[in-house]
Amino acid sequence: MFKFQFYIIFVFSVFSCFSAIGQDIDDVYRIEHYKFICPSEDVSIHELYDIGIRALNSDEHTSLAGKAFYQIIQKDKHLCDAYFFTGVALTRQDKHKAAVSYYYYADSLANGISDKFKEELAESALRVSNIGLARKKYEELVITFPEKPSGYYGIGLTSTSIGDYELGISNLILAEEKYIQNNTWTLQRKSEVNLIRGILYTQLQQYKNAVESFELSEEMFGELTDYLANYAWSTYNLFLLTRKNQYKEQCINTLIKLKNRKEIKQDFLDKFQFSE
Repeated sequence: MFKFQFYIIFVFSVFSCFSAIGQDIDDVYRIEHYKFICPSEDVSIHELYDIGIRALNSDEHTSLAGKAFYQIIQKDKHLCDAYFFTGVALTRQDKHKAAVSYYYYADSLANGISDKFKEELAESALRVSNIGLARKKYEELVITFPEKPSGYYGIGLTSTSIGDYELGISNLILAEEKYIQNNTWTLQRKSEVNLIRGILYTQLQQYKNAVESFELSEEMFGELTDYLANYAWSTYNLFLLTRKNQYKEQCINTLIKLKNRKEIKQDFLDKFQFSE
């Protein structure tokens, strides 16, 4: 039986539309409000933090921010917050490989007590296709911060690549519960969760559940290649199972949108055969 292969571009497509999990890289930081995980009594270090954090909030001065945080690291290599902010500065400059290293040091030096550091490390790992590292950090989040939805969400997200689809579904159910409990079940979150569910259900050949999930995420993700490819495959299989024309029409309309997309290969399109 043909096994539908979705595209790993999904992970990055979500991030290009939203900061789907932890920190929004456009967060505004205030030194007077920031709670340091690895504090220092050194006045000169506090001055550098002040310079760096102020610069971090300006797109024009992101590079200056990175230099300030790097100076802090040179003064004291045990200050996890300096590594974290260096990672933020590098992320805002699209230097994602370097950012992973600094987030990793931040998480390690913090001894795992910061959910923020773990979330950012996981998210940065996804940006460089290190799915294994991302999954590891999401699992740690579930263990260390079980009340937070991000770990469960991340396991669901990485399941699309790792292949443990049922585990992904069960974790997305938990993520939804946590979002609702935390009063953060927004339209964005609902759309993200249902998009991932739709892809996982497609892989599990639970096509009716897949279509229902996709339709709940259509408003935000209806033009995404992974949405369209998985939706087309699910509606096609529902048509084969039920012979209902509504599924045939939905599939054909979706294939029209996919036809000229460079990510879609002809051998995938050739799988769709509508014999009378």
